[in-house]
Amino acid sequence: MSDCAAGGRDTRGSALRHPTTVTGAWLTGEEDHKGPLQLGYVADLAVLDRDYFGCAEDEIKDIQVVMTVCDGRVVWERERADFGDESRRSLPSMNPSPAAHAR
Repeated sequence: MSDCAAGGRDTRGSALRHPTTVTGAWLTGEEDHKGPLQLGYVADLAVLDRDYFGCAEDEIKDIQVVMTVCDGRVVWERERADFGDESRRSLPSMNPSPAAHAR
């Protein structure tokens, strides 16, 4: 399966995966525990206002981040009112790494 769409452009999955996850982890020397979205790797994440894979191509430039989660905690959100009173609570740990649970 190719990472390129017709015309030699990256597919949406490839465009998201490589520069923001796999390559970013490689650049910081953390590819042993960061990068791909898979079991055993840490997963900081951003919540978007629409489906990146389902929206029209011309809408991608308009996608907004509404929340950022790092190390299982909400560290930024666009507007608290969008998420209700419980929006700043800690999320359950989703990191299977033993080091993450030792904190």
